[in-house]
Amino acid sequence: MAQAVATRDSTELNIIPGENLEDFVTFVIKDQMFGIPVLKVQDILTPHSIASIPLAPPEVKGSINLRGRIVTVIDVRIRLGLEKLPEGKAGMGVTVEQDNELYTLLVDKVGDVIGMRGPLGNCFPIDDWKGKNITIIAGGCGLAPVWPILQTVLANKKDFGELTLFNGGRTSGDILYRDEIESLSSEMKVQLSVDAEEPGWEDYVGFVPSNVLDKKPSPKNAIAITCGPPIMIKFVIQNLAEMGFSDDQIFTTVENKMKCGIGKCGRCNIGKDYVCIKGPVYCWADLKKLPLDY
Repeated sequence: MAQAVATRDSTELNIIPGENLEDFVTFVIKDQMFGIPVLKVQDILTPHSIASIPLAPPEVKGSINLRGRIVTVIDVRIRLGLEKLPEGKAGMGVTVEQDNELYTLLVDKVGDVIGMRGPLGNCFPIDDWKGKNITIIAGGCGLAPVWPILQTVLANKKDFGELTLFNGGRTSGDILYRDEIESLSSEMKVQLSVDAEEPGWEDYVGFVPSNVLDKKPSPKNAIAITCGPPIMIKFVIQNLAEMGFSDDQIFTTVENKMKCGIGKCGRCNIGKDYVCIKGPVYCWADLKKLPLDY
């Protein structure tokens, strides 16, 4: 699903108040940015005079008096299992309200207030695929969007049938997650390919659609998901149909059409659909009804 982040005064995105937009106060913990809804933030301060609390967990630094209220101070770094801030760096405190209680979170630094729109779009309907055999067909960087499907199926193997991965690249060096795939090869069928012969390559040589047609995965009680270059998707779907897969058994994602991520620039338009808002995941039965300009 797509989310878009922009400063509140960002007029170029034509942000409409109340249209799934929420403000967040951002803060940093060891080079990672986090956010808290601005309505939960009561104060931002540099904590002083922190009183210790006997027998408190390590992440609880103590408590402070904030305008007459006793507030527990929590070191987020310690809570996350990270090292303390270096000596001499005090960090900042973000006081938030949760369940009518106040807590001051010690963070490295506080950033901007940003507006976040979303979540927009859809996702793979993986719950509807339980009990089915799953075939994932990817090319190049197209493996990344479908990698969570593979992880979910492997983590819940009792809920699914057989898992097969087709993955290819121009060269062996272009195949993503190569080490992970090799380590998982005992848990699923793996069919790798490269476009042209190269020394030491023992798997399929040729394009991904040809490898699919060569191996002929069964359409019986199956779902096929494909992601990659548009020309690859076109011929994968064509070959799947030739092997007996029905339109509602084939899913793809057209993320290459997404630009601004919020459906405002219009570049994600396919016929009546804005991919950033309605997509990017489509069943082929639905996608084939739209203009094939993706």
